[in-house]
Amino acid sequence: MENIEKVVQELCIEMNTFESLLSSFIKTQMRLKLGEDNYQSFLPSNGGTDSMKTKYGTKEIFRILRDRWISVFSDTVLNVSGIQTIVNDYFQSSVLKSIPNSNECRCIRQNLSQFNDQKLIQDCVKLKNVLNFLSLIVKPVVKNEVEFENKQEFDNNGQQMSNATRKPDEHEFAMDLGEDFVVESPQIEQRQQNFFGTVVLDGPNVGWRHGQNVKFSWNGIFLALHWFYSRKFYPIAFIPESRISALRSESIQNSSLEMISKQLEYWTGMHCIVVTPKDDYDDVYSLDYARRNGCLLVSNDKLDDHVIQAAAISEQNKMDLSNWLDQCRLSFTFHVDEFLPNPAFDYPSALHYAHLHRSTPL
Repeated sequence: MENIEKVVQELCIEMNTFESLLSSFIKTQMRLKLGEDNYQSFLPSNGGTDSMKTKYGTKEIFRILRDRWISVFSDTVLNVSGIQTIVNDYFQSSVLKSIPNSNECRCIRQNLSQFNDQKLIQDCVKLKNVLNFLSLIVKPVVKNEVEFENKQEFDNNGQQMSNATRKPDEHEFAMDLGEDFVVESPQIEQRQQNFFGTVVLDGPNVGWRHGQNVKFSWNGIFLALHWFYSRKFYPIAFIPESRISALRSESIQNSSLEMISKQLEYWTGMHCIVVTPKDDYDDVYSLDYARRNGCLLVSNDKLDDHVIQAAAISEQNKMDLSNWLDQCRLSFTFHVDEFLPNPAFDYPSALHYAHLHRSTPL
């Protein structure tokens, strides 16, 4: 513990190798999330004179890690919120200035019980290096910088005591979309401060997919909404009015109906449900909203009919829509009740493209 600055400096030097950046915990998560075959692609080949070579070059490895950071760590304490807490609480610069006191460590060990104090600090340093070196998809945005004036004190529950001066409680994370990123709508601006971006869900497409194209599944929509919201994306599902009106007339058990009603009420209260008129095409609304507001579109529908309609206006309209769908449409599937978006989808690039190519109403 006395040589922590030396440990930090040594770890910073080791940043040239991929192995030194990842703890065994992180590698375990990558194996679980990416699958064994994809995970092995990151590692040196076995045996022979090429034993130190990898399937991908170093830069390509870092790019893939950046693009898949959310999906790899979303269900762990090293997700966006976990990284935010560790980095903001323990690091004021690239070198650790103070050592966590026992109460701080005890609070974090509730989530990272397999780490001892020294291991925890080392992995925090590695995470900080990864954030800096790879320029990952998130960056801390602190509205009011307040310097530490004294050592922080925490109670036994990990809550900071009132006699310490510290940074603000909330540190929002925002996509690094460039200095020219400007959002006019106050509602969209508020989402930008608290979320990576907005995703529009093709409600019927999601519901039928979860129901294996045999029946419409409300639970599929709720699972997708939860997946994105828990990962700092603001989800909006567009659902036809006819589907909601038919809810009570469908042969659903009372217990299931109660669950669906409660979930629908909850997500409606979160402003994550948009009901489209029953005689209109709901995908027109979802596509138009996504394009005008710089959102991603979650759908397995390739929307070829809309491309044909755009071609009837002009070849440029057709090209614009086709390019937008290629960049911003996120396909998905389900494994039982697990929502599985396309793991190869490039979220940062897609959101950046969606912002730059926002359209006027169709």
